Formats: sequence, structure tokens, C-alpha cells
Amino acid sequence: MTDEDRWNFKSYIEFLRYFRHLKVIRLNHFLIGSHFAYGWMPTMLRLFPKTKANNKSIHNPRTVLKILNKVKRNNTINTNEMDILKTSINNSLVGTSKLLHFINPKNYPIWDARVVKYLNLKNHNVRNVEYYECFRKRCNEIGKEGKFLKFHRKVESLVKNKVTAYRAIEFVMWKSARK
Repeated sequence: MTDEDRWNFKSYIEFLRYFRHLKVIRLNHFLIGSHFAYGWMPTMLRLFPKTKANNKSIHNPRTVLKILNKVKRNNTINTNEMDILKTSINNSLVGTSKLLHFINPKNYPIWDARVVKYLNLKNHNVRNVEYYECFRKRCNEIGKEGKFLKFHRKVESLVKNKVTAYRAIEFVMWKSARK
């Protein structure tokens, strides 16, 4: 791992710690967490973007917080709820998946352009909620395979820290697609 990777991983651990200690996600936590996610991205964060048609956001913070707290309580969100989050956070599934992962790393893997590249998908699929859901389900299946434990331990030894199954899977995809 490079020095950059080590510092990113230290940040990652702190992001997880931040959400782990929260009982309820409030607006200030959502704002901070969204900025955590966008600290790992090349674009500027825009929350609740307005539509061109009526210059108003299509979602409100209360709805977003309700969904995020559902995630925090280990409940699975549906495609519509995922889409609400996506359109509220820069209209970005990448940023949304990072925030969801920081809140609940055992149930939501990080989805980004490198993972899409690793999976040999077209770039535009990085915005597709259904592809993300398929990826999430497949990561869950992989995590239950017999040989996975050895792989998981190897990744943890590489990053010198405990990680969830989802993080181990997508981290290797992310690193592999980089080269």
C-alpha cells in the first residue's frame, strides 16, 4: 500500500467510528458524512440539487434522514429510497454508496468508477441503482462462500485493520482497477 492509501484508510476508519457511535442520524451528521464521502471524490458536493423545471429540490432533509436512520438500524432500503438519497446527494450513486457504507459498512459496499471498471461494465452504469443493488447482493453471496474467510483475512492483513466483508471485496476491486 502507498502512503496515500494508508492515510485514506486511516480516514476511512475515522469515518466509520463517527457513525458507529451515533444512536440517531440528524441533519448535522448527514452534512458531515456527505462531506466525508465527497472528500474522496473529485467533484464538489451539492446537497438537494434543484430541478431545472421549477428550481426546487425534489426531496427534503426529513425524508433523507428517515432513510439514513433506517440504514443505521440495519434495515434494507428499497430502490425508491436509494433513488431519493441519490438525487439528494449530488445526484450521485457513488457519493450515496460511500455515505451508506460509512453508516452501515456491513450492509452497503462502496460503488464507484473503479469498481465498475473492474466489473467490466460501461462507465454510465456507475449511476444505475439496479446495478448497485446487484453488486450489493453479489458481494453478500461472495462473503458467504467457504473460501472467502481466507481472502478476507489476507485483505485485513494487507490494510492492517479489521474490515467488513463488503469492504474487503470492493477494496480489492478498487485497487485492481487502478493499475
